[in-house]
Amino acid sequence: MNIADILNKTSERLPNKPAFYFDDQGTTYQTLQELSESFTLGLQKMGVQKGDRVAVFSPSSLEFIISWFSAVKLGAVVIPINIMLKARESRHILENAKVNTLIVHHSQMEMVRSLRPGLTFLKNLVVIGKQPLPESRLFSDLLSEKPSRPMTNDCAPDDTATMIYTSGTTGFPKGAMITHANFYSNVPGLVKALALDEDMVRVSVTPLFHAMGLTVNMLAVVYLGATAVIQAKLDFAEFLKANEKYRATMISGAPALHYMLVHDPRTKNYDLSSWKVAMSGSAPLPVEVLRKFEEKFKIPMVEAYGLTEVTTAATANPVFGTRKPGSVGLPLPELEVKIFDEQDREAPAGEVGEVVIRGPAVMKGYYNNPEATAETLKRGWLYTGDLGKMDEDGYLYILDRKKDMIICSGYNVYPREIEEFLHTHPAVLEAAVIGIPDPKRGESPMAFVIPKPGQKPTEEELVQFCKENLAAYKAIKGVKFIEEFPRNPNRKVLKRELREMLKE
Repeated sequence: MNIADILNKTSERLPNKPAFYFDDQGTTYQTLQELSESFTLGLQKMGVQKGDRVAVFSPSSLEFIISWFSAVKLGAVVIPINIMLKARESRHILENAKVNTLIVHHSQMEMVRSLRPGLTFLKNLVVIGKQPLPESRLFSDLLSEKPSRPMTNDCAPDDTATMIYTSGTTGFPKGAMITHANFYSNVPGLVKALALDEDMVRVSVTPLFHAMGLTVNMLAVVYLGATAVIQAKLDFAEFLKANEKYRATMISGAPALHYMLVHDPRTKNYDLSSWKVAMSGSAPLPVEVLRKFEEKFKIPMVEAYGLTEVTTAATANPVFGTRKPGSVGLPLPELEVKIFDEQDREAPAGEVGEVVIRGPAVMKGYYNNPEATAETLKRGWLYTGDLGKMDEDGYLYILDRKKDMIICSGYNVYPREIEEFLHTHPAVLEAAVIGIPDPKRGESPMAFVIPKPGQKPTEEELVQFCKENLAAYKAIKGVKFIEEFPRNPNRKVLKRELREMLKE
């Protein structure tokens, strides 16, 4: 078993079909296969062996895809590194994972140059670019020779294929070990749940170093033999232009992208009629935004839920069948999803508790972190840290992160409920709610709001809006207006940074 074998099979079946486009340059499956086979040989000649740690420190690029498949073909473990991280965070990942081979994009060379003396495990350095660093090889040099035999090594189902470091709410990120079997379960499960096929064309701005980008926009595409247009960052006009040019059939991304699609008038300038379905993930999508999206584009919006520790996706609303706005749908094939109460007992339908997941897509654990693994994986279940509830039909509703729940005067307050309500105000584009200390109530909700263009709501107006429509203990204490939220690479709002902004 080796998850990289999906490229071998698809290249045999659809050799001349475009797999990925970068900067309007297409790469067929046959070319991608040939490049990855050559690069695999190049890595092998550098001494990379099965089980070695190979880090890829690059924005989304063809070289990223080649690097990932090549290292995995050898049976090595790939560590994609978020290019938004600072030196301290990057050093922790490289040291914690014991990386011995680093493939780095030229845009990150200065950081790597400063870190290199302290990286005792690092033996090989490969530079994506034209100028190598001292004692390094150029990426292009490792493509010069074609192997005389297939390069894919067999791996055990439980062998780790990739380690994705999760950001976490405190401390350093943890390396979630995703196995070959995890991918072979989650990728087909995702394809089935979303009714995807090889005719799918998608334009993606989700970084490939992110779990969603890696699994949905790279592996699912290759598994199907579909086509993806990869953009390294979100330029909204270029994004719309590419969707029109390539006749994209699916639109997917985080809620922040869907906010823009709903509210930005530039969408009228492009022909987006080829879209058949939309998907939202990585963070809760307000029901109001979902409804406005479906009204505007006349296609179904499917909200899904997942996390790195379950490879990517855990649940999704059906594309064909009953979709319930506000819910994140039903469990993917082979996965069990339940709600546990504080005593680790299954909660009845409608009751709030922690979302737990069991099945073959659940990670092996956190690398070199037995304490965190024991805290997250218990009795065969993955404890997600998310609060949710299930209805009588088995549809899951995510309320909030367990750590984000606010306790006001002894009552549990879920920020998402207040955020959903604030989105119904005509002057609010986006809202995020956190808890702040309150000497009388223990905590009170506080809202961060991005106004719609041309709108200037006041703090008093929004506070009163909530007071008139929500229970008194849910009333927001105040509002801070902001131009942009701090976000992770997948555009998810970082509430811990909002809390830090208030402290400052």
